[in-house]
Amino acid sequence: MKQVLVYAVISIAITTGLYGCGEDAPVGASETIYIEGYKDSCVENDAQLCIVARREGDSRSILLYQPVIGLEYEWGRRQIVKVVKEGDRYRVVEVLDAVQESFDRGFILEISAAAITHLGNCVFGLANEVKFSLAAPRLCRQLNSFIDNGGERFLQFSYTGSSVVPIRLDSIGNTEGSHSE
Repeated sequence: MKQVLVYAVISIAITTGLYGCGEDAPVGASETIYIEGYKDSCVENDAQLCIVARREGDSRSILLYQPVIGLEYEWGRRQIVKVVKEGDRYRVVEVLDAVQESFDRGFILEISAAAITHLGNCVFGLANEVKFSLAAPRLCRQLNSFIDNGGERFLQFSYTGSSVVPIRLDSIGNTEGSHSE
């Protein structure tokens, strides 16, 4: 009996955590979301990138699998937008604020080798969506080795301010978090 009670409490806690505060707005309802200036690997397809966002009043990040209709996404630019839910997508009603990220702000992504392509001359692409340069020439060899061997790694990026190559790879780490620079 005690075991059944423990399972019931765990089930309620999990259900509340998954569907409580973080549940989607009903279709047609508007809400404010904060769009990050970078994207991250989608959980369901690690070769695809998803928009990283959070809802107003919630500190947890969410991944948006579907494009946001009417959003002019730009790497390195954070946006606060009012959206309305339309089916499984959001549509921008109003852009409330947009801020260019500072060049000293970086971000770390856990990326699959399948999401990276070598475009030539030590310029790479991330999920066929954004080009990135390298902070140091030695990273070119390390990144090519990562692509050849597969797997996942933590990649630390920073913003360049360029619209052509908006991010730069600063370091490569393994999935345990230590960096191999």
